[in-house]
Amino acid sequence: MFLRLLLRTRGVFFLVSLQHSSFHYSVLTFYMLRLMGFWALLTLLLMFFATFSGLCFADYFYCLLLM
Repeated sequence: MFLRLLLRTRGVFFLVSLQHSSFHYSVLTFYMLRLMGFWALLTLLLMFFATFSGLCFADYFYCLLLM
């Protein structure tokens, strides 16, 4: 349970930092692609949707992924 919450908050923090700086976007994207591979692609897809519909929408999808 704690691990899920940690992953979810880290994902939301990643989304927030994404919207502030393109430098953060490139560095964190590279880090996540190295770390997670296929799951990183899903995360990038969620971030694409999150930029249009807000963090609540992305948080909802993070909950679905982590279940």
